[in-house]
Amino acid sequence: MKGNPTVPGLDGAWWPRSLRPETEFPELALVVSSWVGPVCRVIYRTDEWNAAGRAASSDGWPFDLEGSAAPQRNTVVVVGTHERRRTLLVVPPAVPGRVARAVLSATAGPGAVADAEHVLACHGIRPALHSVADMPTSTQRTHGFDELDRTGDPEARQGGR
Repeated sequence: MKGNPTVPGLDGAWWPRSLRPETEFPELALVVSSWVGPVCRVIYRTDEWNAAGRAASSDGWPFDLEGSAAPQRNTVVVVGTHERRRTLLVVPPAVPGRVARAVLSATAGPGAVADAEHVLACHGIRPALHSVADMPTSTQRTHGFDELDRTGDPEARQGGR
């Protein structure tokens, strides 16, 4: 995960390993708690993630999972104590390592961009990309994807994390 106060509406970027909220959000909550305090709620788009329960916990701290259509596409909002919050661009799990690291660097570097979709589009990623097969063929060739990348298996990503 990388942070960037210069990208309007985004406080950083995150590259989860899967689209399973109960698996991914507890780890995210643990990391983001250093900025927002104990996490009370994670808000995510239900059309971009697998189905989930209404609660999870991280390191013994329970928090709510709030599925919604409200957050900006390709983002999650993590809310802590005193309504402190962080909005993070979500790099889809199926994106191979080289491209994902470029997106993470772009959100951490200087210069502002419009929103999460713009950051992803600048790197050839369609909004709410769920597999590399959804990525334009020209982008796949440019970044040298192989068949292992197409599986969506996090262990098969080029260059790993």
